[in-house]
Amino acid sequence: MERSPEKERNAGRTREAILVAAEHLFAERGYDATSLTDVGGAAGVSRGTPGYFFGSKEQLYRDVLERCLERVRAAV
Repeated sequence: MERSPEKERNAGRTREAILVAAEHLFAERGYDATSLTDVGGAAGVSRGTPGYFFGSKEQLYRDVLERCLERVRAAV
């Protein structure tokens, strides 16, 4: 049975979806009120997937901040 392209595993796309969801949730709710489970749900992945990719909420937050800073650097 062949998988449809949108159902295929794609680590880069999954990581990006997690970062986008986390950025939105951290901005909206704050760090303390956002869980990795929340991020997984918002990204459309299992609740453990953000932890698999980033290890911890702290590391995910750092990566979100770095991503934001990269956009600022590129604009300047």
